[in-house]
Amino acid sequence: MTYLLAFIRYLRIKIALSKKYITHGDGIFIGRNVSIWAPHHIRLGNHVTISSDCHVVANCTIGDYSGLSSRVSLLGRLDHDYKTVGVPFRFAQYVGSRNMKGTYLQEVDEVTIEEDVWVGHQSIILTGVKVRRGTVVAAGSVVVHDTEPYSIIAGVPAKKVGMRFTNEQIPIHEKKIAEGKFKHTLRGFDYDLINSVRRSRQIS
Repeated sequence: MTYLLAFIRYLRIKIALSKKYITHGDGIFIGRNVSIWAPHHIRLGNHVTISSDCHVVANCTIGDYSGLSSRVSLLGRLDHDYKTVGVPFRFAQYVGSRNMKGTYLQEVDEVTIEEDVWVGHQSIILTGVKVRRGTVVAAGSVVVHDTEPYSIIAGVPAKKVGMRFTNEQIPIHEKKIAEGKFKHTLRGFDYDLINSVRRSRQIS
């Protein structure tokens, strides 16, 4: 049963990543009921996590070791031309349409999430935003402005409420990440420690 579930998960991720506008690195995890679409591109680094029920419907770049918790949404800020006089919103033209004249470029309107970022449950990030390296986004936040590296942000709209590391800790953290030697997975220390013991007993 375990192998069957693992195979189903593998197929789900494989199908999700097969879309022509998606490029990706290694070790990608995509949860159940995830919506993924973009007008131009989705770029995923190595070991990116997109958890269950996420809604990714915008151009985006997500860096190495970053993760979206469940029900996170990446949304286009400029999806509809709602300022045309005499046209109700329901019939407003999509601003990325090739037939629409103007300065809008769908290729450059994107969400950028840099490396080692954690986006909390049910947060929303709009295009035009850069979530800088190491940022932690608290659950339920709406991110409409760029963040500082290693900042902790929260609220609607999201604002800086703290720092993840001190200035002295940041270079140490980045050096260890560059070495790429990690003992434990996203499930945590206890999970990995217990299962490594079980595996060693089965081998012996």
